[in-house]
Amino acid sequence: MPIDSVQNYNITSTNRSALSNVIAGGVLGVAAGYAAKHVVPLDELERKNIPYRSIINVARKETNKRMVDSYKALNTRTEAQDVFVKMIKDKDFKNSANIIKTLETTKPDVAKDFKKIVKIADKDSMAVARQYTGAYHKFLKCMRPNAQFVGVGVAAGILGGILYNVFSPSKRA
Repeated sequence: MPIDSVQNYNITSTNRSALSNVIAGGVLGVAAGYAAKHVVPLDELERKNIPYRSIINVARKETNKRMVDSYKALNTRTEAQDVFVKMIKDKDFKNSANIIKTLETTKPDVAKDFKKIVKIADKDSMAVARQYTGAYHKFLKCMRPNAQFVGVGVAAGILGGILYNVFSPSKRA
């Protein structure tokens, strides 16, 4: 002999209340709305206020400082490494093309090594800039207001629950 109270709360039971489908849809909508807050990409207005140039500059400074520290730690440095350390120390970044031209005329081997060092520094700084930009994007997504996303999710969930009740076959006549 089945007990009615247990049978009424069976999730797979068809005797379940129509309201429970709407509530379940609303709860799923809340979860989906909150997840959408972090999944939806940044829009044009949010992207417009990102200081990409300053992020790249900070990444370059960090990378150059790290490379200079690693070169200073070496007991014996190549001449190209010395030129790079001097360039960073003198803050003569924009003059690197002139430094390369001068080195190519006087010491082509050193110029070749110096170009490699500059390429490595540039590649590393762009990788760091991408990491910083990704972190900034995540920060902006966290700063979005919850109410808009959760509200849309709840509305969609409730609508889904109502549509499920309307179109689901029932044993009621």
